[in-house]
Amino acid sequence: MTPVSVTIIHSAPRWWHALRRGRFVIEVPGTWDEVKPRRRRQRWWRWIMALPRPAAQRRIVADLLSDLPWSARQRLSDLDRAGLALLLEWANASPDCETVPLPHFTHKGVMYHFPKPKGSNMTCIEFPMADEYYQDFIAAEKPDQHSLMCLLATLVREQNPDPAEVLRMGDARVALYSREEVEARASRLAGLPPEYCLQALLWFAGMKKYVHRVYGAWLFDSQDDEEEEEDEVPQKTANTGPNFGWWGIYQSVAESGVFGNLGQVHQAAFHDVCVYLVRKRVEAEQHTSAVPAAGVKHSDDE
Repeated sequence: MTPVSVTIIHSAPRWWHALRRGRFVIEVPGTWDEVKPRRRRQRWWRWIMALPRPAAQRRIVADLLSDLPWSARQRLSDLDRAGLALLLEWANASPDCETVPLPHFTHKGVMYHFPKPKGSNMTCIEFPMADEYYQDFIAAEKPDQHSLMCLLATLVREQNPDPAEVLRMGDARVALYSREEVEARASRLAGLPPEYCLQALLWFAGMKKYVHRVYGAWLFDSQDDEEEEEDEVPQKTANTGPNFGWWGIYQSVAESGVFGNLGQVHQAAFHDVCVYLVRKRVEAEQHTSAVPAAGVKHSDDE
């Protein structure tokens, strides 16, 4: 929490003593995790998604101050409120996979979970499948609700009823296997408030940037900032022939047997496979650079 000159005081006796002193101190949350209770977090995110930035900030500040007595709120000047708004600049809508404002929700009596920050619990099948729906959505000339809902249904999945499997996999969500189940889940999620769909869109846009930043130097064709929004597909292993993107790479990984057969690769941890690909790329480049060096040394000996 960020302390400033006025604090939300949660107990009535302290309100009374603070009123007698004529001053308050407000503890302003500095992250989404610090926004309590969860209903407040949901309100803030809805306002950020639905309203122009200044209007959303005014509502958030008013909601933060609502814990204070009415008489105390009346003492705050416009300058005080503007200062609070500046401290809440972090509460905005931008591509970001490192924070999940609404990590889970209940819809029609079913609990659903978003991926963990940075996609630490994403599986291999999940990233390219979500990317296909993401690309379809941003390429559409008019809002493509179906692609957006399928993107949401790929990332957001029901609570896994098996506690042992949740612990073993480190993922509260049920596993993902096919597009057919994504389509069915998208239908079940019909009627969900739009802020959840927009969170999925922004989270995955941030995830693409994160993957590009962490693995791009080794796996992607271009590192230009202008091209970060393009399909992030690992490079071809040869200069000719078709590029099947992640799906082709997963087949190559399956042929190595390191993560098992193709079905097992699809269920493997996405970041684990990315690290493996980077390591193999480094080893290949080191081997390539070592061969000419050995040839030069041999020529010198002659």
